[in-house]
Amino acid sequence: MLNEQINKIHTPCKDCVFAKYQDNTQIGCELDYISKYKSKNIEILEAYDNNKEFYIINGKKCIGYRENKWFDQFDLKDNSIEDKIKKFHELNSLDYLLVIDLKKINLEELEDILGQINTLEIKPK
Repeated sequence: MLNEQINKIHTPCKDCVFAKYQDNTQIGCELDYISKYKSKNIEILEAYDNNKEFYIINGKKCIGYRENKWFDQFDLKDNSIEDKIKKFHELNSLDYLLVIDLKKINLEELEDILGQINTLEIKPK
């Protein structure tokens, strides 16, 4: 690993619970962030130490990075990766509120707004 290439802001995937390994070599990310970062031209370095070969997301803090101990608070430390992915998505979802001023719209406009809301993938709270 070449230290002069690593930005001050970076994320090593080595200890992330979502890092996918084949033997001691990281081959991806359970959350698919490695390929998403690559598609956005974020530099992904390949690194190694005495234990593993792993990726470093250079110049960025990964929004998915979680160590196994983070799941202790939810009693999920020893659960499956699927349970951990589910908990991650549950806690990293978008919540928003939609306010409609009923004094400024008519019934037809309200029906149109409700129809649009029904087509949204993420519904307002």
